[in-house]
Amino acid sequence: MKPTYIKETKIALQLAREYHDGQLRGVGTDLGKPYFDTHIVRVTNAVSFRSRPASALHDILEDTVMSSHDLAYVKGLRQDTIEAVDLLTHGDDESYHNYIRRIHSAEGEAGNIAREVKIADLMDNFSTFPDGELVPKYLAALHLLTEPYRTKL
Repeated sequence: MKPTYIKETKIALQLAREYHDGQLRGVGTDLGKPYFDTHIVRVTNAVSFRSRPASALHDILEDTVMSSHDLAYVKGLRQDTIEAVDLLTHGDDESYHNYIRRIHSAEGEAGNIAREVKIADLMDNFSTFPDGELVPKYLAALHLLTEPYRTKL
């Protein structure tokens, strides 16, 4: 692991803790528990070291007052991390299908990071609320995003 990833991950986790402060998990087995301490920490621990900073910040633009403009000025974040967080942000005017396709087709290091984080995010969601109306949508997303990693038998 590169030392820069440690420092960047620490910055990202501190920022995520600050901005998600007071937010509670609204569904599943984590219902009513602190969002940062459950979902954010688990997803961050589920990815490679290079993806941990983006993972810590994967919901910050959707679920807090932090903007992509603000994020760009956070000292210590790599450009790939900022771009991956932007990719991981589902816009209000974008269908979920288009959002997942955008992550799936993203190129470069930011695209690789975003795919890894989104897969970990979906897997964590499945582990905490495996039943319900979102399951087919999340399964379809997982199927598409894991396509490059499948082996042919």
